[in-house]
Amino acid sequence: CLCLCLCILSEKMVKVSMRSVLKFSGFAAAYVAGMYGTMLYIQTENAENVSNEERCDTWNKIADTYDKEIEETERSTGVLGKRAEVMAHAFGDVLEVGVGTGRNLPFYPRGLNTLTLLDRSEGMLQVARESVETYVSSQEKSASKALYSIDGGSNNWSGNKVEQTALSVDHKVTPVTFIATASESLPFPDSSFNAVVDTFGLCSYDDPNSTLQEMFRVTRPGGKILLLEHGMSHSVKPMTWYLSWRAKCHAKSWGCWWNRDIKGIVEDAIENYNNNTNDSRDNSDGQHMFISDSSIYHMGTGYIYVVEKSYNQDK
Repeated sequence: CLCLCLCILSEKMVKVSMRSVLKFSGFAAAYVAGMYGTMLYIQTENAENVSNEERCDTWNKIADTYDKEIEETERSTGVLGKRAEVMAHAFGDVLEVGVGTGRNLPFYPRGLNTLTLLDRSEGMLQVARESVETYVSSQEKSASKALYSIDGGSNNWSGNKVEQTALSVDHKVTPVTFIATASESLPFPDSSFNAVVDTFGLCSYDDPNSTLQEMFRVTRPGGKILLLEHGMSHSVKPMTWYLSWRAKCHAKSWGCWWNRDIKGIVEDAIENYNNNTNDSRDNSDGQHMFISDSSIYHMGTGYIYVVEKSYNQDK
């Protein structure tokens, strides 16, 4: 009987102990969540406006750690797959504006004629150059003969800082040019490229509309503008509210405005170009832009656009 009583008492004590642990865990979780929410609220409400110069400084400061910080996030959320999906459309002579650290480099298709990488942040562009050099160095070690060349180029695009190297795929060497300059005024003649790429850049440019106008201008007829972007959601309003609430803090940390209306920006830029309202070029030949493919993901905050340049007014 004594043993039975002890067993029953022990079982009750275990149940009481478990309830106590669960109550304490719940209290601790609520306390931590409350403290974090309070900190987030104070930080957000006291956030100051971020100037374009401050955002540019941010890109230079985070350049060396940027890839490490976002690699796992992009992998787990499927963004790397989206990069591969968009880059599959690139062909011929390719320009990538706002290249950052060169996160699209592994996804470009084989056999490009030329690849021009442009960014206003010299810190980010240096990391991109190192990525290319690492790639071609690995090819040298694994190949029976040299499949690449690295060369300091002498091309001069309107006085901008220019560097050149070469990226080899399947025995075809693709010249790679690095240019440090802003995207709102591209230093290239009209119709210079078959494809112009921008990934997660429209959130960062001082004037995204002007950047798109420039991208349209330097694209050849029959060419494509490839966009992978993030911004406000038109379908999930609470998400847009949160992005807007935290926008200043995010701009301070990452240099981008993640609550911009990407859909509106792209559609307005196309309309402006087609109506010839934003520049003085002669559009009498009928060249115009149209969206040939698009998709939305991540609860309406992620955008993919393939925009083509055509002479066909019936498009």
